[in-house]
Amino acid sequence: MSEEMRDALNVVRHFLEGDAGAWDWDDLLSLRPSDPEVRELQSFCRKLAYDFPPEATTDYCNANGMARLRDTLIYLESGGSLQARD
Repeated sequence: MSEEMRDALNVVRHFLEGDAGAWDWDDLLSLRPSDPEVRELQSFCRKLAYDFPPEATTDYCNANGMARLRDTLIYLESGGSLQARD
């Protein structure tokens, strides 16, 4: 796993725990990573708000989307690949 991916997964973990920095999530979604796996993760994260619309305006996605994100985090931390998952 690349350092870039470890950093991205760290942002996701902190986002799920509710203690990400003010711009961490935005940076994850908007920066241009060199690692294709991180680009896949970005795409996955961007779709969450559309596939799992938030119930409150303060949320990024609904509870099912957060559960999907948590499952994906666990999968990727265990060495899985989003490119191989589809």
